[in-house]
Order: sequence, then C-alpha cells, then structure tokens
Amino acid sequence: MTYPFHTSPFPRHKRRTVAADIVNYRLARYCVNKIKNKIKEQHGACPAATVWVLYGIMPNHTRSEKKTNEKGKSPKESVVETRYLLMPHQANPQGTAFGGVIVAWIDMAAAMAAQKHCGKEVVTAGIDSLVFKEPIRVGDHVLLKASINYVGRSSMEVGVQVTRENPYGGDKVIATTAHLTFVALDENKRPTAVPPVLPETKQEKKRYENAKLRVKARKELLEKMS
Repeated sequence: MTYPFHTSPFPRHKRRTVAADIVNYRLARYCVNKIKNKIKEQHGACPAATVWVLYGIMPNHTRSEKKTNEKGKSPKESVVETRYLLMPHQANPQGTAFGGVIVAWIDMAAAMAAQKHCGKEVVTAGIDSLVFKEPIRVGDHVLLKASINYVGRSSMEVGVQVTRENPYGGDKVIATTAHLTFVALDENKRPTAVPPVLPETKQEKKRYENAKLRVKARKELLEKMS
C-alpha cells in the first residue's frame, strides 16, 4: 500500500528517517524496499513490516507496542499446602526425621507453588535459607505450606513453613522454615518472564519486603566475592 505525501501516516512532529532528513513518505517507502531487497538477497525473505520495525519508521496505523499479557497474581493464588506422616524409614536412629527427607518435601511443595504462579516449568536455583527449629519424630504429622514471597524477571522466591503436628492432641509447632529460589523456563529451557506478585495482606507485604532485602544482600555478597 502506498500513500500520497499529504496523507502520510507519519505526523510531522514524529517522522522518523532512514537517511538524513527523509521526511517524504514515498522516499521512506523507496528506502524500505531497497533495504528489504538487500535483506532478501542475503536471507531469502524479508517482510516489509520487518524493515519498518527495525528502522523505526513503521506507519502509525501498524505500529504496536510490545506489551506483556502476564497479569500480576496475589500470593494466595499459588499457595500449596500438603501433609505427610513421618515413617520409620525416614528417620535416623534417634527416631527423628532425616534432614534430607524434610528438604525433599520442602523442594516439592515450593516447586508446585512456583509452577502455579508462573504456569511454566520451573527449576530450583538455590536454597537461600534452611532452619531446623524443632525435631520431627516418627508418627508426627508434617504440614507444609509454600507461598510466593517475591518475584524478579524470571525468578521467584518461595517461602516454606514446615509444621509438626501431634496426631493425637493436635498441638502444632513450627519445625522448619526455608526460602528457595526458582527460575521459570520456556519451551526452549531458557529463563522466561513470570507474572509479578501482588501482596495484599499485611503479612504478605512484610514477606515481600523481607525477600527484597534478601535478594539485595545476595547480590551484594556476590559482588564482594567476585
């Protein structure tokens, strides 16, 4: 499609140029066709729109801004809660849980929360903190709650709280806490953008701010160690 000069889709104050002082749309179109033919010779094909975009002279009626379709999610939308019964083969000779068993449960719960938030494949990038506060004994019920604390471009920090519950009296004690970082992957197994997290409650906002401090501290530590 061609345009007479007086109906050029470029407003006078927004006209872009390929060469010096090109303001005539027909001349710009001529230059685009020359560029397109040159690229076609080298690569076999080149839609005209590609040249418009590359050289910043796309007509206003076809120009589009790159926008993300990802909307933010509140932490409660991706919360994962699960429970286990600690069996004898999962305990040490003292009758308390192997640390590795608890870590495996934590990793699984956190990964599911990360997947629910981003809707993509995720991988564990690191366990930033892991604190065993109270022992878990054979026969105890183990409750895990995982939720998103903070989101970067492609990474997510997930907090996991492990609670020990007495199966008879129902008494509950926080046994373990952990913070893990996950990275979302696209179909090519490369890091990809994830939706932002939108904390709503006072507790969610506190966790978000604390996670920001941890992220900042990790970056500063890496810079000092490099």
